[in-house]
Amino acid sequence: MKRIAFIITMLLTASLTVAQAQSGWHRQYVGTDDGFRFVKFFDKNNGWICGNAGNAFHSTDGGETWKTFTPPAEFSYVYFQDDNTGYAVGNPVSNFKLIITKDKGKTWSDPVDFMLYGYRDMVVYGDTINMMSDQQIVRSSDGGKTWKLEAGLADGNRVRFADSQHGYIVGATGYFYYTVNSGITWFEIQTHVPYKLSSVFPLTKDTLFVVGENDYIGFNTEAGRSFTTWTPAHHPLKDTGYTGYYDISFSDRYHGFASGSSGVIQRTTDGGLNWYSQETTVIYLKDTSDFVALRRIFALDSLTAWAIGDGGLLLHTSDGGGVNSVKEPPLQTISSQVYPQPSSGDVTLQYSLPTTDKITITITSINGSEVRTLMTGILQNEGEHLLPINLRSSASGQYQYSITGKTYHSQGSIIIIH
Repeated sequence: MKRIAFIITMLLTASLTVAQAQSGWHRQYVGTDDGFRFVKFFDKNNGWICGNAGNAFHSTDGGETWKTFTPPAEFSYVYFQDDNTGYAVGNPVSNFKLIITKDKGKTWSDPVDFMLYGYRDMVVYGDTINMMSDQQIVRSSDGGKTWKLEAGLADGNRVRFADSQHGYIVGATGYFYYTVNSGITWFEIQTHVPYKLSSVFPLTKDTLFVVGENDYIGFNTEAGRSFTTWTPAHHPLKDTGYTGYYDISFSDRYHGFASGSSGVIQRTTDGGLNWYSQETTVIYLKDTSDFVALRRIFALDSLTAWAIGDGGLLLHTSDGGGVNSVKEPPLQTISSQVYPQPSSGDVTLQYSLPTTDKITITITSINGSEVRTLMTGILQNEGEHLLPINLRSSASGQYQYSITGKTYHSQGSIIIIH
């Protein structure tokens, strides 16, 4: 019995040790030294990673093991729309070619030629494909059979869509492009951001985040027409010649990650108002003294994410990157009130800020559903503030208001009676 008890204790200890070792960000092994450029999971088990040399890797166990699928040799770039449907792009001699798989890479369609000088990124919605190089974006509305050049670009880096109609491109210093008609027309805006932008993530069609060099994270609520800068928490980036972020991903309105040079990962839990450094092991490229850059990051939910980089590096977390490693300072409660109470719909929110802060104010129903966002990350000076609120169109009942900043927060009730 003592021997059995000893064995059980050892097994439990080993299980606990493994569980502890897997907390935070830990490495998963794909079996290649090839750099990665695409990662996407469709649930906690099934996902794809695609490499710079055209290989595609599929996992059915959350990234613990991988199976390799290789399209024909001349196809160097692979993108997966869902767990079954993938697109491979190649540049054999002259025109680019596109092939499609609908069975997880087992078979591929006949190639289709189209004009594109280089390749950076693509987005697929149904039969509509928007594909970009650094200098142009082309579009197909029939699943890749025919193509049309839609716009010229200034060093484009990344394209993403909020829905089938609203898309965004970032690239050269300060340049930003957007479409409201599925990519038929692209509009260029000079945002005056003084840094090259690497990636964009739309929370909604109007609320966007961008990241770029010099540790830049930009936030906007006007579909990109202006930008306000947030400075993330300090992270001791190594001298790699580039200090900044390559990608950003949100799983919902509040929870997101940004990844970049020297293996840096930042996390937010308040919709991007505050960013906190994650503990990751800085890994060198094989046989070099160069630090690995994390080129892409994908957040599945508030706790589950994968990050990919050079040299076959894949990192995974299932606990938000180690929740305890995110050093979130406690917010100070400030005084606030709404008057009159009860009201037929017109009320005034009064609150006082001890110091300048970036403030977000939301109204939710009693069950937590969002009714309205009154402001998002607006810089406000210290002192008393009065905010008129019109809830005349809201049904009678009790609502909650929430005031959140980098340092302060407050909340309370609003009673509406018609």
